[in-house]
Amino acid sequence: VAKTSTPIEIDALEDDVMANVAKAEIKNVALGTVASTADNSGFFKAMYDDKNLYLYVEVTDDDPISYGDATQPWNNDGIEIFVDAKDRRYVGGARISAEQHQLRINLDRFYTGTEILSMDQSGLGTTDTMTAMTFKDNAAYYIEAAIPWKGICNGTDVDASKIGEGFKMCFEISILDASAKDTRKSILNWANNSGADKAYESNQYYGRFVLGSGGTGVATVAKASGITYSRANNLLKF
Repeated sequence: VAKTSTPIEIDALEDDVMANVAKAEIKNVALGTVASTADNSGFFKAMYDDKNLYLYVEVTDDDPISYGDATQPWNNDGIEIFVDAKDRRYVGGARISAEQHQLRINLDRFYTGTEILSMDQSGLGTTDTMTAMTFKDNAAYYIEAAIPWKGICNGTDVDASKIGEGFKMCFEISILDASAKDTRKSILNWANNSGADKAYESNQYYGRFVLGSGGTGVATVAKASGITYSRANNLLKF
């Protein structure tokens, strides 16, 4: 995961600095059936800085359903994110909800500032919650989120102020697809390839993030020098 020198603007639009970041496909079916990529598919991109882990997610869905007056977040369109700052992945271990945080962003039900998610979905603490935004078109929706390192480290002995290049953490992301309000059709995972919905109950199949150095996006390009222009030849040289 590359570091950005420019904070990502959370508006559900892909920032320029994300342009050169590789896509990570979310394609492992963990629950239900997926008829085609048009029915349910997607990818995410990730970057970080000293304060936040940034995620950009694109979901292809031929019937995206806004949250509206739904009452069961886990059964509606959106994503779930699972993070563990202590990088614990072990066979048969139950998820430690106070430390291995589960975060949910439903389509048109996102979180900013100090708003706390329902049930166990908070975990991050009242002042370290994520900021997220969603946007929908006819056959897709887009999500952007900033998750503070302080929140990810909440409940653990990891010092958020020391997170940087080389840091390793467990990570999983799921796409929730609904056929109607409060009616779940399928779940896709990034890392879990067991064919069963495991992420909420065990960290056994989580993937891993390793933080790297600066990215190759536009924010890291050096200022140009030695620019000349020849009027006679209509030529601009760098």
